[in-house]
Amino acid sequence: MRKVSLHPHQMPPALGPSRSARRAPERDEQLFDWERLVPLLVHPAKVAVIEALEWMEQPLSPTEMVNLFADDRDLYLSIVAYHVRGLVKVGGLEVVKTRKVGGATEKFYFFPST
Repeated sequence: MRKVSLHPHQMPPALGPSRSARRAPERDEQLFDWERLVPLLVHPAKVAVIEALEWMEQPLSPTEMVNLFADDRDLYLSIVAYHVRGLVKVGGLEVVKTRKVGGATEKFYFFPST
């Protein structure tokens, strides 16, 4: 796989040529560059959150997740909490319990029970 040196927001659109030119004439396959698209959609924090929940096999709060990620200096509480909320929005996680901590409410997340 080719390494991309640009930040994902600096990369050109992933869909390539116009709609009429998307299909290659010699084969019935869309010209779609997954290497450019995936970094735009999948943030390393989301992957870390999902892996932590799978590994621990129990609901975790963003604070607990950050403690698990102590070796990764790029995963701050604000970043982890932001991406956890994003995973909740798309149905990948759900709030399964809450508890009062001081004047705040700590939320615990896990995979949807379907």
